[in-house]
Amino acid sequence: HLLELLRLPLAHIAADSWPHRVQSAKSIVDVARMVEREARSSDANKPSGPAAASVAALAQAVLSELVKASRGRVWPGKEHVVGALVKVCTVCADAVSTSEELQDTPSTICDILLKEMKQGEIPYRREMVKHCSALVEGLDLDVYDQLSGTLLQLVEQYGALSAAPAVSSSHAMDIDDDDDEKALKRPQQLMLVAAAINALQSALPKTRCLSANQARQLARTLEDIAHTGVWNTRVASLECLAALLRHLAGASAACDRFAVDIATVLAAVRVCAAEGKYVSVRTAALDTLDAALAAVAELGADSRLSDWQRACQEALELFLKDPVPSIADRAKDLAK
Repeated sequence: HLLELLRLPLAHIAADSWPHRVQSAKSIVDVARMVEREARSSDANKPSGPAAASVAALAQAVLSELVKASRGRVWPGKEHVVGALVKVCTVCADAVSTSEELQDTPSTICDILLKEMKQGEIPYRREMVKHCSALVEGLDLDVYDQLSGTLLQLVEQYGALSAAPAVSSSHAMDIDDDDDEKALKRPQQLMLVAAAINALQSALPKTRCLSANQARQLARTLEDIAHTGVWNTRVASLECLAALLRHLAGASAACDRFAVDIATVLAAVRVCAAEGKYVSVRTAALDTLDAALAAVAELGADSRLSDWQRACQEALELFLKDPVPSIADRAKDLAK
């Protein structure tokens, strides 16, 4: 039954017609979701019996074909094929990890995504970054070292656009065609920045600590975006800063647990706490302050401790005055 459902999609996944490839990829995703539902209903922890057999059959039948179809140049709709590859791999995680033939597939997909994130138009790159997040989260991969360079490059390359000044209405008619094209691209570029930051957060290692240099580089990049970004990139950077602080605070004693300067993180928090328009930015900033307070509480002897405690208090006072009750009330809880 399963192989019959896959017969036509697999026959057309590498067809000359791009629409046929896209439709085939969407059909494969539908089948993968059906198998996923069956696996979940059979056992909350791990599929067994017929469900496990379906997962294994899906992996064996589809993954190698999707890997082949995901290689090569960019064409309209290719993101659907790569998305199908990621979806099937995450649905079939157990089968992939236990198969000698398929166990290298996640690494192969990472290599494909790294290449695809560097080419194509901005919306295509953003889809590749989102697929990257889905793969890392779905398989709980430790691939920060492999992915961070490309993701940070995307953030730094397009992050400067967050600070681009708005054009006043009095000069709106003076925009030439080139400026107008840049203005139209800017929202897509900023969404790419936010997606890349989210992917960096997803890729933070769960079982080891980032090196001091990695932590500092990530923190500096996020702080810059938090200072200058628009609302969506600010929220993403603050959420990732909070995750980074928790990651460092929860690391083993063998790691440099506070490689980043919490004072500079809190400087970005204070800037965002004073943001009067977007509640989401101030909420994310308060969560980052919460993470900073927890990190400082765990800190032993450190010459910077008193400065960090003072910076935490200064930021907290801003949130205590926030006009939104939920933010002010949470700040009161943190102040206790």
